[in-house]
Amino acid sequence: MDTTLHWHANPKEFETHSQRFVDEVLPRFSGTVRQRFIPAGETLELDGACLWVIKDGDLDVQIRDRAIETLKPQGVLGPWFCGVPELSFKSIGAGCNVAGYDNAELSTLFRQAASAFHLWSAMVASSAARYFALFSTLKVRSVPPPPKFRSFSPGEVILKEGEFSQEVLCLVDGDADVIAHGAKVGTVKREEIFGALAAMSGAPRMASVVASKPTTCMVFERDDFEDLLRSHTSVMSKLFEDMARAMHEANARIAKFEEKKQEQGKRWGWI
Repeated sequence: MDTTLHWHANPKEFETHSQRFVDEVLPRFSGTVRQRFIPAGETLELDGACLWVIKDGDLDVQIRDRAIETLKPQGVLGPWFCGVPELSFKSIGAGCNVAGYDNAELSTLFRQAASAFHLWSAMVASSAARYFALFSTLKVRSVPPPPKFRSFSPGEVILKEGEFSQEVLCLVDGDADVIAHGAKVGTVKREEIFGALAAMSGAPRMASVVASKPTTCMVFERDDFEDLLRSHTSVMSKLFEDMARAMHEANARIAKFEEKKQEQGKRWGWI
């Protein structure tokens, strides 16, 4: 019996062991089997008393309502899912029939049949390794990428009008002015995110940002910033707030400039 564990070389190794366990071990089980139907949209709760196997239908493995995998018929829900926070198992499609094999009685079978225990060990080891890698990847994606920090002296250009850049910045300390066509059109305040629109659209910078006092900024590359937005919706909300404020300031200055032109036109008889 070949149950060599080389899951790191073949990510589908755990599927092979699970299939063999279902085909070769479970038919020898003579204990209590619990049958359940999970209606579409409802979840299966794992209580640790049973090993569950999908008989027909599909079940989504979800973390925070995000599906990370869909288990098909003969899919096994085992101990490798234990201890994972915010994990749920939602029935999809027309519903899902599952069978629960009592863990205590499975242990009796393993003590009586070494081959059954051997397959069980192979399935648990390969499945645990597979899901550990998956959960680790999700955890990494949920952690903000480490930013770089950059300092600027008064009068130093932080972003240059007309240039192309993949960087998004957040002002940590200090102050900065927004300059367009040589005129000040706004300011960047502390903890404000700026430069995102050009970085994410690939368009040139519409204005320069110049430090008005000693200033420090966090700097993210575009890909890292997109990961941050996906994993932290609060950052996305903050970005929209900052962009809305900047647009409001720009519109107010444009309106004031138009009013000034109107007044000058009347004064000189242009209007």
